[in-house]
Amino acid sequence: MQQYRSSLSSQVPSATLTHFGSLSSALHRIHTQYVGQYIRGFNGKKFVLHDYYGSKVGEESLEEALEAFTEFVKNSCVRKFELNIKKSLRLKDCWEDDPIGSGAMGLFEGNGDLTSKQRAELKAIFAPFVYPIFPQDIMLHLSPRDVKKMKNKWRTNAIFKDEFLKRQERSHAIGENFTIASVHETVWLDKTMQLRKWALDNGYDSFVYENNSEGAGEDSFVTLKKDQIKRISEPFVFCEEKYRDLVWPDFSAFIQNAHNQAKRAEAGASKQQDTFWSGFDPEVFWSH
Repeated sequence: MQQYRSSLSSQVPSATLTHFGSLSSALHRIHTQYVGQYIRGFNGKKFVLHDYYGSKVGEESLEEALEAFTEFVKNSCVRKFELNIKKSLRLKDCWEDDPIGSGAMGLFEGNGDLTSKQRAELKAIFAPFVYPIFPQDIMLHLSPRDVKKMKNKWRTNAIFKDEFLKRQERSHAIGENFTIASVHETVWLDKTMQLRKWALDNGYDSFVYENNSEGAGEDSFVTLKKDQIKRISEPFVFCEEKYRDLVWPDFSAFIQNAHNQAKRAEAGASKQQDTFWSGFDPEVFWSH
């Protein structure tokens, strides 16, 4: 099975808890990673940037925003991989940009292949949570001591440590206070690690989900074991000149039109989706 992945690193991923999908979803993922650094709104003239907590951190002109996005894309790496997948556990994509375990039992909505015994085992893994696990709910059910025990349980596990570091880096990138965020990040990763173990014990080697957030509803996959992937292409090349030729001249008109449409619909400033691809299919800006 051939799939694609985009990342901010040129290193080949470990294949454990790594996401792969269509080329389209991989390229849209780049945009998601970029805009996830700030909450960005358009005030009719400039982009206004706010941090994770809603505090204003600055403004940027449309030209400054395009320049920053262009540099971000140039540092991204897109490759094609061959995946060795034999049996996938079907999940519902309800975790947004958080670890998969944050979805709790909502992950299995619509999965009719699970037995009653398996559902009972999964409920035990996610207890005391049933629905997606929101940060504000954690301390209603768990004590600081409970969370500390979770983290200590995985302190020598290389996969947990690697995933925790990624979450810490993301937290810093979006201006989040990781001293506070580490509580829910620990719980989310604990549930993710337990789910991974359960899946492997039940004969699954991957997760599969319908990707509607970055794709067009096609399946994306998460590999669970080492040696499941093989790189079969060198990195795709971002055609910066083509991007500048196609997007830059009409970007202001594109943003203004989208902003006006949003104002008519909701009477407020807008936060655009895939703003910086400016209505183009991102595949037109990459070659191999």
